[in-house]
Amino acid sequence: MRQKSSVESLCTKYPESVTDKGFWQAKKMASPKLSPAFDAAVNPTFWILCLRALGVLEHHIIKVKFDRIANKNYHHNPELTDQYIRSFLKDKTTYYILLDEIQLVDNFEFVVNSLLYGKKF
Repeated sequence: MRQKSSVESLCTKYPESVTDKGFWQAKKMASPKLSPAFDAAVNPTFWILCLRALGVLEHHIIKVKFDRIANKNYHHNPELTDQYIRSFLKDKTTYYILLDEIQLVDNFEFVVNSLLYGKKF
């Protein structure tokens, strides 16, 4: 039986069980008041590491940061936002979408719901 990596363990257990102490020391230094479990849960990098450890292909992980100036044009146009996200979908396999600061997009609920009822995510 194959042994799980520390990142795979993160995906299935509490983050405190991680053996890679350097990762958590860096996280604690970045946000000393937050517990590692909470910090990991809100950090998109954590989820990307988990997905990669589980064998998800890089191009099947879509990350959009709406708090960046380059994405400001999507804030007031939910249709354009939906089109932009769907432009990354190249086949009918499962994709994982991480939408950072999605609440900045007007009517973001419609964007999220339209993605839920579209291709596999």
